[in-house]
Amino acid sequence: MALRSAARAGVRLIVRSYARLHKQIAKTRRSARLIRWRILAKTWWRRVWPRIKNWSWTAIWTAIGTCVMALFTVGIYLVGRAQWHTFQQQLTAMQGQLDAMEAEQRPWVKIQKLEPYQWPIYPWVRATPNVPMTPQRPASAGLVFSPDVGFIALDFVLENVGHSPAFEIRVAVGQFFGLTEQKTDLAKEEQQRCATLDMDPPRPMVAESANLIPVLFPGDEASNTNTGVFILRTQLDKLEDQDKNGFQIVFYSCVRYKFANLKEPHQTSFAYQVAHLVDAPTSTGKATDFFFKFGEDIPVDRILLRPQPMISGITN
Repeated sequence: MALRSAARAGVRLIVRSYARLHKQIAKTRRSARLIRWRILAKTWWRRVWPRIKNWSWTAIWTAIGTCVMALFTVGIYLVGRAQWHTFQQQLTAMQGQLDAMEAEQRPWVKIQKLEPYQWPIYPWVRATPNVPMTPQRPASAGLVFSPDVGFIALDFVLENVGHSPAFEIRVAVGQFFGLTEQKTDLAKEEQQRCATLDMDPPRPMVAESANLIPVLFPGDEASNTNTGVFILRTQLDKLEDQDKNGFQIVFYSCVRYKFANLKEPHQTSFAYQVAHLVDAPTSTGKATDFFFKFGEDIPVDRILLRPQPMISGITN
């Protein structure tokens, strides 16, 4: 027992001695580092102090003031930058609210009805070919031809389904002859044609414009009968591959209008293909034909206008 106790006491003594030695080594290292830093500081100070003694206090305070001003300027920049980002976020949020309010309160003009217009004025517009007009058979319309041009007069009934008046309403129409004409960029052509409506002279005009509806209030309707589809003989002659059955007629159109004092106009676009009824051995005795021949008049009651939403232009 005595031998075991002596062994334990010896182990404890060795451990304590090792711990004291480790602490003494760490303390010695720290002291060595402090001495080294003191030597470096004294050496640096001995080199710098002679130069500092020769400095002017005015220059010293000027340098200090310049540093303070530089720090103050950097602080102002950081604060201003943070305020600018905050302002941009608020502006974006406000613009989104304004856009939402405009979309909710703006006018929306749509085509309530579109059909061929009956002309009661021009003598060369007749109900059927080679049948003179009489009081019992008034002038009609449809597709009518003169020697060099064909024409389909159109009657647009426009309605404002929005919540604000629509101003300076104009209608434009352009046509092409189906796949035979091989349009490469129909969307661009439509938009260019619609953009020409903005070139009309501003109001008040010296002469009245029949293609301008000055204002259309919410829920109101207005008729525009001053546009139509023109078919020129010269256009048909340029077609490289004209079908033996005749030619097709497709027209695109747009309604341009403005909201209050905003510069950018709004637009409603649409497209139609023209067809006509022919006699056929069917249950109804009629069939639909999409081909026309130049010079053959079609009465108004046989003209059909088929919507073509896939080739309609921009609506905004």
